[in-house]
Amino acid sequence: MYQDPVNVFTVIKKGIYTIGYLHYTDYTLRSHESLREVISTFKSEGVTDLVLDLRYNPGGYSITSQYLCSMLVPASMVESKSIYLTEEWNQDWMDYYKRKGEDVNSYYTYTYQYKNDDGVRVTDKIEESLELKDIYILTTGSTASASEATIVGLSPYIDVTLIGEATSGKYCGGILADPSYLYDSYPGFMENWDIYTMIYRFDNADPATTFNGSLSPDIPVEEDLLTCAAPLGDEQEPLLAVAIAHITGEPLPSAFPRSSCSRHKKMPDAVHRVQKAVGGMLRTEVTYK
Repeated sequence: MYQDPVNVFTVIKKGIYTIGYLHYTDYTLRSHESLREVISTFKSEGVTDLVLDLRYNPGGYSITSQYLCSMLVPASMVESKSIYLTEEWNQDWMDYYKRKGEDVNSYYTYTYQYKNDDGVRVTDKIEESLELKDIYILTTGSTASASEATIVGLSPYIDVTLIGEATSGKYCGGILADPSYLYDSYPGFMENWDIYTMIYRFDNADPATTFNGSLSPDIPVEEDLLTCAAPLGDEQEPLLAVAIAHITGEPLPSAFPRSSCSRHKKMPDAVHRVQKAVGGMLRTEVTYK
């Protein structure tokens, strides 16, 4: 079953500001078309500020992260073939790539060639970009891997503001190897086994930076779904509300309206617990006040 990771997107108008909001949950190849449609909508609506919600996004395809970022940065970054990310392998592999003259960098680009989920080689082209100067990214401890690569890759070129909680700290790329990847023949019991191996770490184009842990938020906001939650994309949703306030220059809200908070009810106290034999099985019956 495939669930489109472009979960929610909307355009919010606040005075002179036109803010795009995108909640994205998984970097999949099949989401490229949806991402293009979202960016096209934002472009036609005149969006100048973007809130990218990656709070529940654990990563996915690195090429999809590169794809998304190329639709966000100024066109000059693509035209100048600016470095999106650089890969750092172990010393043996780095020496090998150097001898072979192979490039360990990936670049901002509008044209992509890859095999889709059905193994068919496709050419995928980006036709519109937002050309942002800054971006606001919502994060939690579930923001990982390709999500963190998005943050890292954008940072040298546009102003990235993180709102929420520290990210996961998975700053590596990996491969999923099945037995056919490793062996010409293998026992049948290995058929459904795979090995997911981290093979390189990523950094961005700034030689002064090295990422080896989680990314801390610029504006810490702890997500509390039990006492103050609202639908994703709702202006009263706490993380988005903080982002909007930061964009518009309004004071950061110190509290959120009760209408945006879930009112959890007090559970009744159990006063009597009895086990009874029913049909040869024990059933527990609990009565409450």
